[in-house]
Amino acid sequence: MRKRFRKGMTVEIEFLDHVEDGNEPMAFTAYGRLVEVQRKFLVVESWTYSDTKIIRDSNVKSWVILRSAIINWYQLDRKVQ
Repeated sequence: MRKRFRKGMTVEIEFLDHVEDGNEPMAFTAYGRLVEVQRKFLVVESWTYSDTKIIRDSNVKSWVILRSAIINWYQLDRKVQ
């Protein structure tokens, strides 16, 4: 069974990104919590509030990653309570 992205997962995502004036895309890695899961893209927050009820503001750092650019991904350790 194939693993699926779910909102709230903590992930490591390796993806291809564009390069200005380059000849080919480069691979990058993002780490963080999935806050949005759409058919064509994901939103990953790597600097975010621990309390998920706090409204998103300028303190939060996030990236939109196209699913078609993903090379590999892994679910990182689950929360330990």
